[in-house]
Amino acid sequence: MHSAKPLSTWGIRALKSAALIFGVWLFLLTVSIIGESPVCSVDIVNSVTGWRMDGAPPECYEVDRKVVKFGENKYTKIADKVYWMSEKGVRDFPTCLIGLGCFRSIARKHTSIRSVKLIDLYSAIDFEKLKGYMGGEYVSDGYTVFNGWRKLPLLKPPINPGNLHRLVDKKTEGGQYVTDGTWIFYEGNHVVEANLPTFQVFPQPADVPKESTKLARDINTVYYGSEPVSQADPDTFELVVLPPEDPREGYYGLDKNYVWILSGHPEIVDRKYSEEIRRRVKWLRIAKNKSLEK
Repeated sequence: MHSAKPLSTWGIRALKSAALIFGVWLFLLTVSIIGESPVCSVDIVNSVTGWRMDGAPPECYEVDRKVVKFGENKYTKIADKVYWMSEKGVRDFPTCLIGLGCFRSIARKHTSIRSVKLIDLYSAIDFEKLKGYMGGEYVSDGYTVFNGWRKLPLLKPPINPGNLHRLVDKKTEGGQYVTDGTWIFYEGNHVVEANLPTFQVFPQPADVPKESTKLARDINTVYYGSEPVSQADPDTFELVVLPPEDPREGYYGLDKNYVWILSGHPEIVDRKYSEEIRRRVKWLRIAKNKSLEK
C-alpha cells in the first residue's frame, strides 16, 4: 500500500483560494435571490391634514391586489376601503463588500426601494364602476366625483363627469378651470357662485409665457383659483407683470381702487406700495409704446 502524500504548500493555498471563491459566489447568489423582492414601505396619509395616520399600514401585496389606473392617478381597494395611491421612484444601488469592491446583484440588475403613499378617500365608492374622465384627471363611480384624491362636493343638479372640459388651454395653470356645463371647478375645488355665462380666465401674459396666473372673473367676482379676490372690481381688474429687471418684479392685480400682490394668496398692498406699483406699470407701458413706435 502506498500512503497518501501530504499536500504541498501550493496545493493548500489553491484549496483555500477555491473555498474563498466558492464562499463569495454563494454569498452573491444569496444576495441575488434576496434582491428579487424589492424593499417596500406603505404609509396612509390623512387627506385633510397630510399627516401620517397611526396604526399598522397594509403590506405591499395587499396594495397591489386590486389597482386601477386612470391617466396619472392610481386607486387601490384594500378590504372595504378605497385609496388614492402614489409611489416614489425606484432607485438602484450596488452592494459593496469591504476589500472586494462593489457589484450589482447577479439575478437582478438592481435592488429596489419602493415607497407607497395611500390617501383614504373616506367615501362609499363602488370600486368596480370607477371610470376616468379628461384623461384620468377626474374619476367617478357614477355617484361621487374625484380629482385625484380630492372629493368634489355633492351638488344639485349633480355633476356630470362625462361633460367635464377645460375652459382654456391646459398649458397654463388657468387650464385647471373645468366645467361640466353647470358648475365650475379649479383643481377639484368648487368655484362657488361662479356665473358660467360670464366666466372667463385671464389670458396668460405674453411676456411671461411659462408663469401661471390662475386668475378668472365673472360679472360679479374676481377669482384666484377657486377663491374670490376680496374687494376686487371685476370690471376694472387687470393682471400686470413687472419684469425681472424691475426691483418690484412679479405678478400684481390692479383695479380702480386697490393693488394686490399675487404671490401666494392675493393680498392688498398699502397705499404707498400701491402708488409705487401704479407708477412702475405706467412707466413700463410708456416704454413699451415707444418701442412699438420705432
